[in-house]
Amino acid sequence: MPHLRRLRRPAEPTAAQPAEPTAAQPAPAEPTTAPAAAEMSDAPYRIGIFSDITTTNYWSYLGPNGTQWNSYILNPQRIALYALSDRRFEIIPQLALEMPTRPLAKEGDFWVSEITLRDNATWSDGTPVTARDFAFTANTVVEMELPGNWGSIFDWNFLDRVEAPDEYTVKLYYSQEPGLAVHEWGALQGPIMQEAYWAPIVADARVAVGALDPLPEGASAEDQTAYEERLTEAMNILYNYEPADEPTAAGWMQGSREPGAFIENIANPSFFQNGAAVSVFANGAYVEQGNNYEIGIGEPVSEMIADYVIGPHSESTVYTVYGSQDAAILALKNGEIDFILNPLGLQAAYAIKLRISRGSPLSRTRSTAIAT
Repeated sequence: MPHLRRLRRPAEPTAAQPAEPTAAQPAPAEPTTAPAAAEMSDAPYRIGIFSDITTTNYWSYLGPNGTQWNSYILNPQRIALYALSDRRFEIIPQLALEMPTRPLAKEGDFWVSEITLRDNATWSDGTPVTARDFAFTANTVVEMELPGNWGSIFDWNFLDRVEAPDEYTVKLYYSQEPGLAVHEWGALQGPIMQEAYWAPIVADARVAVGALDPLPEGASAEDQTAYEERLTEAMNILYNYEPADEPTAAGWMQGSREPGAFIENIANPSFFQNGAAVSVFANGAYVEQGNNYEIGIGEPVSEMIADYVIGPHSESTVYTVYGSQDAAILALKNGEIDFILNPLGLQAAYAIKLRISRGSPLSRTRSTAIAT
């Protein structure tokens, strides 16, 4: 079981309590001191994409509108109990205060995982992120059997329910023992939606779904089609809702948008990890030092392979929609954008165009990369 230093406020050193680390809590190799906040550029970070998003509703994105382009803009607005470390892509706590344990406890007919949450996370409207928000999100998916990626994240074939015994404790109840894909790589990395904002919309959708007459066994194909159409109409109460000023808890919030032209994410000033210094080590150890907390997994005694400060590092990110790769690459070469997100792959001809000599306009941009 990896060692974890629980979130804590650093104590002031005294004569009886030296500031040096103890054997039980070794200091990371060459630790980076967390700044008051991440250094932030006044200029927006400019990214080129080839297709517009189809929704700003995260429920819809993980449902019927699951496009890669939507993920680029909407995923940075979400947090989860756990995230993945840089370089090694191993599970690390985000909202959680501790690493998940195995085996899961058995309570009656259920396999149960209990997780404590940190208490310093807030939504962008200033209200705390609590266990109720995670329970609301998971239970909405399970009880409404939301299709698409939602059903893969909170798999209702395994997950029976989530309870919040108090504001900062969640308990996941599984009807059968979950594997890694269902628990650690599923529900524990599921996005969290704010209950206060979404509960009224979800309630309306629940009423509409609940009003449907169950489809009888042996129903004809025509009846099945009619039922699916009515179910889709009921679900669309949730999926077609257009959120405005929706609170988020991650580093980014929805900004302005001009359909077909650009989408903007703006920095969330209340992001709880902003300014945290992160060190990742070759042996899997992970150290995160925030302004009022410290987290550590494993023993940081090997080579440091990543060292960075969590942002946001710009006041906004602007995603400009280009009609083709040609147009986006030309904009990159001309210094009009800093980065291209491209899930389609880069054709050889474009790669040749981007093999430029030092001193060209492209090499002077803040970032000259294409993500494929």
